[in-house]
Amino acid sequence: MANEDPISRYRANLDEEQDSAYLYRVLADVEPDERLSGVYRRFWQRPRRSTSGSGSRRSGRPAIATSVLASAAGLFGLGAATRVFTGRSVLLAGSRQVLVGAAAATLTYVLGAILGTSVGG
Repeated sequence: MANEDPISRYRANLDEEQDSAYLYRVLADVEPDERLSGVYRRFWQRPRRSTSGSGSRRSGRPAIATSVLASAAGLFGLGAATRVFTGRSVLLAGSRQVLVGAAAATLTYVLGAILGTSVGG
């Protein structure tokens, strides 16, 4: 399966998702219990995410922004804690650590782009 063509894999996944949607629609139609029928109907009618990225209603931007802010805060805190050993100001030590972390993240991203590596793709 590791050597499987990505387009073939995508089409197979799409076929399975369409089959599942059809099954949930049929189950919703024949289920006498309205609550359970409603659950099946929600599975059948749930909004699909766009595969183009630009038309997607959901975006990873809030998660990325949260991750960047949390990382920066953590790096600043670690840098500020090193002032105990270095004698530097809290602001200088924290800012330096954030810059080092940002440089490492940028280098990692660039190398991944050059090597053609991606997460979740």
